[in-house]
Amino acid sequence: MANISRIVLGVTLAVIFVASLSSGNMAPRPASLPDAFTLGAGYVPPASAADGRIYVEEGFESDLADILGQQFGRPVRLKAADGDSAEAPDGTVLRLRPDDPRLASGVALALGYRSGLSVAMRSDTAIRRWEDLAGRTVCASEANAEGQRLARSHGARVVVARAPAVALMQLRTGACDASIHDRVLLDALFTSRAWAKFSATLPPTQPTVLALVPTPTASGEILRQAAPALADPAAWRQRQARWGATVAFEVYRDQVGGDCH
Repeated sequence: MANISRIVLGVTLAVIFVASLSSGNMAPRPASLPDAFTLGAGYVPPASAADGRIYVEEGFESDLADILGQQFGRPVRLKAADGDSAEAPDGTVLRLRPDDPRLASGVALALGYRSGLSVAMRSDTAIRRWEDLAGRTVCASEANAEGQRLARSHGARVVVARAPAVALMQLRTGACDASIHDRVLLDALFTSRAWAKFSATLPPTQPTVLALVPTPTASGEILRQAAPALADPAAWRQRQARWGATVAFEVYRDQVGGDCH
C-alpha cells in the first residue's frame, strides 16, 4: 500500500511539474534536485550588521536567490563571483551591457530588469550635467561598484555607504551633493512626496541588463530552466515599487538630523 501511495504521489508531482512548465508561471521543479544551490554575485551582503539594522540592497540578487529557494524548496546561497573558492557557483548573476554577445548567444539569460545609472540631488542644485560632478561629493552604496566608478570618472569624490538608504540619508543631511543609483529605482523613490525636494537628477547613462549565466552542469541547467519565470514584468514592477517604499522608510528611520536647508 505504501508503495502504491508513493507511485501515485510521484505521478501527481510529475503532472504538476509539466503543468508549471506549460503555464510559465513558476520555475520548474525537476524530480531530482541538489540539496542546495549557489549563485555568484558581484556583492554579497554581510550576514549581520553591528547595529542590528537590516537594509534593502542596491541590487536584487538576494531577492532572486530567495525566490528560487522558495520555488525549489532548497537553499540558494549567494557567494562572491570573484571569490577564491575552488567550488564554482551553479550560476552567476551579472550586470551586462544590452549588446553583450553573451545575451545574443544564450550564454547569459536576461532576467527582465534593465536600468541606467543616475543620481538623486537637491532640487536647487547647480549640477546640470554629469561633468558638473567634478570636485563634488557623491555617495554610493558598497554594492554599487559601477556607480562608484562612474562618479570617479567624472572627477567626483566618492563616499561609500553601507546601503542605498545610508547614501540617500547623507544626501538629505548635506554630507553628499548627489547619491548615485539605478534610475528606475530612483523613479520609484521619487513617487513619494517626501522626496520632491531631493528629486533633481541627471539623464541615465551606462544601461545594463540583469542576467543569469548558468554553469554547464545539471544544477546550472535547472537554473537555466527557471530563468524565464524570473523575468515577469509585473513582478519587476512590484519589486521596484517595494524597493522605493522600503528605502524611503529606512531613510526616515535612520535620519537623526533634519534635512540640509
